Amino acid sequence: MNTPRLSQSLIRPRLKDSIIQEYTDSSALPLDSQKAKWSSEESMLNRFRLGLKLVDWPPVRHWLDVGCGTGRFFALAGEQGHRFDQITGVDITDALVRQARERQFQSPTRFEACDLESMPEDIDRVDLVTLVGVLQLCGCSLKDALGACLNRLNPQGQIFLTTKHLGWSVFEKDNLDPEPGHSWFLFDDVRRAVETAGVEIRKFGGFLPRNGKIVSLEKSHTLFLWGRKA
Repeated sequence: MNTPRLSQSLIRPRLKDSIIQEYTDSSALPLDSQKAKWSSEESMLNRFRLGLKLVDWPPVRHWLDVGCGTGRFFALAGEQGHRFDQITGVDITDALVRQARERQFQSPTRFEACDLESMPEDIDRVDLVTLVGVLQLCGCSLKDALGACLNRLNPQGQIFLTTKHLGWSVFEKDNLDPEPGHSWFLFDDVRRAVETAGVEIRKFGGFLPRNGKIVSLEKSHTLFLWGRKA
């Protein structure tokens, strides 16, 4: 495959039914990382730890996690002593949502099985939106995906996201093709979509999930972004 690298994000549409089936099958596996199809438990947790490090937590009273899976991000935040008036998780896979509802949390919870386009309208006025490894599977434009979340943010609300990075230098240097089945994004495209929604980016970069290190964008297949709405 000859991918148009470094010129435009690579959007690969996915049928919702195929995504749901894929994650319904993986939900039967024992570990949270396996259920959510991360490469390892540590790579999953390191993404969450990065969010826990970057987010300004004291103002966050209502947190919306999109693609929440089994709720492990919420659980890790609770283990670190964070408490909220409300934590809301949405995921396209009902089997994962059912498992999240069975988990014990330190804050009031709400979980919904839905996609970005069908989130209940009463999920609004949130102080934080997180999308960890979500954009690469939603199959819609960055503008639509991020707009569906960011229009729910309060003024000064925050966003933290990680996703696939098409600008990883190895793709060009070693003539590698991006992993199939996922969309891959150039940072400038993510930046424009976030800024169009009224968010000021406070920190961004590349991230090495296996060891939890922040690196320059071109040195990783994963990018992260943290920002605040005006």
